[in-house]
Amino acid sequence: MGLVIAIIHFHCLSVGESYVTIPSNSRFWDIWGGVHSVFFYNGQVYQVYPTANTSIQPSTITAPYSSPITANVNVQGVTNLWMFQLVLNYNTAYIDAVDIVPGSFLPSPTVLLKNIDDATGTINFDVQAGIPEGTSGDGTLATITFHCTASGQSGLTVTSAVYSDPNGFNIPTTTTGGTINQYTYWEPIKLQNIVELPYPYALVDLPFVPHGSPAGYAEIKSLFESKGYSFDIDEKGSKYRVESFFDVYTEAHPMEELDGTVTSWWSSNMLEDGTKACLLSAEMSDGTSMAMGFITNVLPPEQMPDVDPYIIWNAEPYFFIQFYWWSWNPINKIVTWSYWWHDSHNHPNWFWGVYWWWRTYTKAYYLGYWPPIDINWAYWQPWWGWWWHWVYWQHWHWWSTYFPYDP
Repeated sequence: MGLVIAIIHFHCLSVGESYVTIPSNSRFWDIWGGVHSVFFYNGQVYQVYPTANTSIQPSTITAPYSSPITANVNVQGVTNLWMFQLVLNYNTAYIDAVDIVPGSFLPSPTVLLKNIDDATGTINFDVQAGIPEGTSGDGTLATITFHCTASGQSGLTVTSAVYSDPNGFNIPTTTTGGTINQYTYWEPIKLQNIVELPYPYALVDLPFVPHGSPAGYAEIKSLFESKGYSFDIDEKGSKYRVESFFDVYTEAHPMEELDGTVTSWWSSNMLEDGTKACLLSAEMSDGTSMAMGFITNVLPPEQMPDVDPYIIWNAEPYFFIQFYWWSWNPINKIVTWSYWWHDSHNHPNWFWGVYWWWRTYTKAYYLGYWPPIDINWAYWQPWWGWWWHWVYWQHWHWWSTYFPYDP
């Protein structure tokens, strides 16, 4: 039977292994001074890093079908990390990986391997720090951008995470995956879908207060003023609040409520060509926004109180609407397009052409594709259809009583 004859206390100075040996000249004596033969068994001390945790953050991501999605690979409680090797898997039937880039955790990161195999839904990503020291703590190792290809659910699994310190010693970690859910938002496919929304919504009048946001609003206002239009808060203006509106597919997806503030501000003057300008804005509770405006000679009755009705068929030499829209990051500029016609009887669907030009622009340019290809309307927001509905009914509802839309 083995007996404990000594206990040794060590203090570990670094990760690695150290041999604990008993010299061969060591002796054991009995109480009578006799020397005993002893077989010596040497040992080893292993010093290892504490176990870190690797996870997908957010752990559950819900986004509209076809919108870009970003997911982070985060690490918690890691010690002396200098290099990592990640293998991730996803369901390519629902999402496609577009890119993966280093996060901010490792200083001056150098990518050693980046391979996205969308056929198998596999990402290999190896990165090392650009300095010889390791980094400890919590942070983001990598950020992945996905493009949704179908409605449904895809897991995002950290299949392998291999961590090393500057000396090549392994740093253990646990791994936790995530889930990406895509759902389908209704989108207009013809003018009737804009005029007659398939979901409920409500509006409440609010006092009108001009403002300089969202992005692009001040730029469009400045452009209109340079053309000679003036905006006076004491003149006509209105502001509305969107109380709520819902996705049409409420039977298939959780009902989501969005609210925000939308504004419409007509210029207080009319130019000699019979046109006025109108500023439009939308700022929604989810942080998305829109800045837009238009110049037109198709004026609502309240803008021409002495004429009823304002439009007399075939009496106007032409009808004209010029839209100005702030194309947000990364383009950040005013995009403009116009619509002209002479006989409104030949153009009952005119507003659909205005809307469709804008949607084609967002489809074709924001992901850099030309000519446009089917990317399933990337950058679609759930309230965009409602926004164009509001623009139509706020400014041309009176006209629809004379010129019905094409069903």
